Amino acid sequence: MNKLIVKQLSLLFALLLVITGCSDKNSEGQEEASNSLDTNVLGNDENLVYLGDEEADNEILFVLDYSCPWCKVWMDDVFPIIDENWIENGNAKFRTQTMVFLNENSLRLSDFDQNIKKHDPDNYFPVIIDIISEAGDDGPEGWGSEEYIKEKASKFNLSDELWRTKPERDSINITRRYTRALDIESVPAVFINGVKMEDPFDLELMKEHMIGLE
Repeated sequence: MNKLIVKQLSLLFALLLVITGCSDKNSEGQEEASNSLDTNVLGNDENLVYLGDEEADNEILFVLDYSCPWCKVWMDDVFPIIDENWIENGNAKFRTQTMVFLNENSLRLSDFDQNIKKHDPDNYFPVIIDIISEAGDDGPEGWGSEEYIKEKASKFNLSDELWRTKPERDSINITRRYTRALDIESVPAVFINGVKMEDPFDLELMKEHMIGLE
């Protein structure tokens, strides 16, 4: 991967995130899409891995950057509520898409993320939830490094190829395609049935866009 491209992207999005924060929860400039979007941006090439019943009426898409602190807050505070109330009871299916917005750790972990989706989907959610839970200042030294990813692969008995090799699709290219197709200005971003939430932390707003919930 061309490190210059990564650094240029990192500088661009770092400037954006200084202005808006990793999430747009405090911004009033982002408008909710008036129509639902096709969130399967990559079409037949997409590796769709869901948590929950794949036949559920509702789809929740969580777009994140592993290095974004607000994405960790979302996973710590919002995801458990969604999981208990909507996913476990079969009302919704949940999937994620990683972005490469911030730094080299974002790229390494996004590559690792893609490989698990493709080659070991049954381990996908246990691994990524574990990684995000350790993010931040209180996490282990070297979080997101190649050595960290190697240790995580060993912990979950993943094959070496999942952390040694580059994924079939370029993670930066996927980031660009998702950013353009879904008008993602910042992360975390949440889509309920293809509609982008103005505030990704607003559970009542999410509920309003869910089918079959009172």
